[in-house]
Amino acid sequence: KVFSTGGTLGIGTSTGAGTGNVALVANSGMWSNVGTITVGNRGHQNSLIVSNNGTVFTTHLMVNGNSVGRSNSVVVNGGNLNVSGSLTMGGAGFWGQMIVTNSGTVVDQFGIIANAANTGSNYVRVVDGGVWNNTRELTVGNAGSSNGLTIAGGTVVASNAFISRAAFATNNFIRVDSGSLFVTNAQGTGALVVSLATNNQGRGELILNGGATTVNSLFVTNNSVSATNSFFTFTGGTLTTTNAANSVAASLILATNSTFSIGGTWNMLGGTSTI
Repeated sequence: KVFSTGGTLGIGTSTGAGTGNVALVANSGMWSNVGTITVGNRGHQNSLIVSNNGTVFTTHLMVNGNSVGRSNSVVVNGGNLNVSGSLTMGGAGFWGQMIVTNSGTVVDQFGIIANAANTGSNYVRVVDGGVWNNTRELTVGNAGSSNGLTIAGGTVVASNAFISRAAFATNNFIRVDSGSLFVTNAQGTGALVVSLATNNQGRGELILNGGATTVNSLFVTNNSVSATNSFFTFTGGTLTTTNAANSVAASLILATNSTFSIGGTWNMLGGTSTI
């Protein structure tokens, strides 16, 4: 067991020197940290691996904390990662990755993939029984470009979720191939918003190829006569919208001369749906 208090713990924090470092918490081991664990602040190819019932507790977790950070990663393979605050995959930098697999679990309040304009190609994959539970919000592309979340046999939970949240966030996505995505809360106001920005800015996409997606409400509305910024591809799986009566369960605005095809099953269990 390792206990650490205060400050920021960096796995690979210096430019150049911080390359190829690995922190492994496994075999029922535990790391409890008060503060922020940073994986690759300025370094490259550093990793935090939590496996085989290992457990990490921390206040915050940051991967690629600086714009020069590259290819740093977190792997939760049958272990447990508990973040009491925010988990940021791509505070800056490029090519960060988190994989949650083999019944591994990640819990945080705020999950953020790509937090700054100078970040891109950061990805999270939740596969093969992995679980990522965001008790407050999930944001894929608070800023930055080409960042994504893929669910393939795992489960992702959030009270609210946003794809491409800011005007300068572009080409960010959530893709469900199999497994489950839940965007719901006790108040029945859980919203999945595809491109939150307005005025023809920000580009995001929701891709449903399979699995089960359940939301209180779905908004795909950042489109106009001149531009498409909210993309929704529905080729398979099941979408369930569950908002209360007289509340918006789904609002889709299509760009001029565009079409929308449903290749799966859409269960409209409450609220109003408008396309």
